[in-house]
Amino acid sequence: MPGNEEDNRSESEKQPIIIPQAEPGCSHENRISINMDISELTIDDIDLKNGIHLYHNGLIDEAMAALKKYLSKFPDNTEAHLILGDIYERKMMYDEAVIEYSEVLRLNEKDDMTRFKLENALKQRSMRK
Repeated sequence: MPGNEEDNRSESEKQPIIIPQAEPGCSHENRISINMDISELTIDDIDLKNGIHLYHNGLIDEAMAALKKYLSKFPDNTEAHLILGDIYERKMMYDEAVIEYSEVLRLNEKDDMTRFKLENALKQRSMRK
């Protein structure tokens, strides 16, 4: 009967991904949630899934490398640009964060949360100069 299929995903695959606490000055509050069902990503998305997993586990540099690799193949993925922007912001690399958040807004101009993150990164960048 439709709708009664067994869900064989693990509990971690069913839950939204919670990103570790950001550094002071970041636009995130304590934690952010990425509402993406990573169990449905295709083999082409393995670098994105790996990047999210690494970020979730606090392996920031490794996550950054995986996301850059993914974006070299899929440059229009807003989630990857957003997470990469968050990583840059967390590392206080505000110029790079501004680039990533701007790219998200180029792809989805109605993303108010990213607009807020962009404004915060610009503010943080100006305070550091």
